[in-house]
Amino acid sequence: MFSFWKKNKDKLEENRRESFAIILANTAKILEEADLLKHAEIVSSIAKALYIKDDKEFIKRINGVEMWGGAGAVWEVYIDNKGAKKEFEKEMIRLIDLMEDVGILGRGIKPIRKIFINESIK
Repeated sequence: MFSFWKKNKDKLEENRRESFAIILANTAKILEEADLLKHAEIVSSIAKALYIKDDKEFIKRINGVEMWGGAGAVWEVYIDNKGAKKEFEKEMIRLIDLMEDVGILGRGIKPIRKIFINESIK
């Protein structure tokens, strides 16, 4: 497990941090505007680990159950506003793509991207 963190820690270069920060900020804003404050706080707390450059904590939290787990996870929120829902789906796809590109994508997250892609086609 340690080798996973060590291997991927160096991949969070400054330009990648900025990309993650933008996606997470956009996601938190969408959630706040949808009055999903608990979920917005989860996303913001993940971003805090990024801002203080605690890569190990960031990687752990960005792959954690609060984001990708079962009922109550961020990815499973219901957003009534169709425009906001589409924006949320777009940000989730961008986040998963970036996680994969950087090499920190955890197990079981790729199928979630397919769900968002299928939803965005409708």
